[in-house]
Amino acid sequence: MPTAADIAKEDDKKVDYAGLMAQPIDLQFGHNYKASKDVDMQCSWKVNSDIEMHNNVSYKINKNLTAKVHQHFFSNRVGTEKAPMDVGFEFNYKL
Repeated sequence: MPTAADIAKEDDKKVDYAGLMAQPIDLQFGHNYKASKDVDMQCSWKVNSDIEMHNNVSYKINKNLTAKVHQHFFSNRVGTEKAPMDVGFEFNYKL
């Protein structure tokens, strides 16, 4: 069982994580929005030393068919060989 002195030593250790504005902070937020009875939208962001965004839009074409588009952005990929934006499409058919 750690003593109070052990816990105090742990609290005094330097953090090597540099997040938002060079501080050890992450900011995360997101939302779910129902634009209509057939359209759903989701979005999430994570901001620290990099920015990561995810967007998803779903459209119910009829009772069986749903179309979706999703986008993902990663700022740490900018200037590298990997594309900073990923985009995808989905179609789901329910029997």
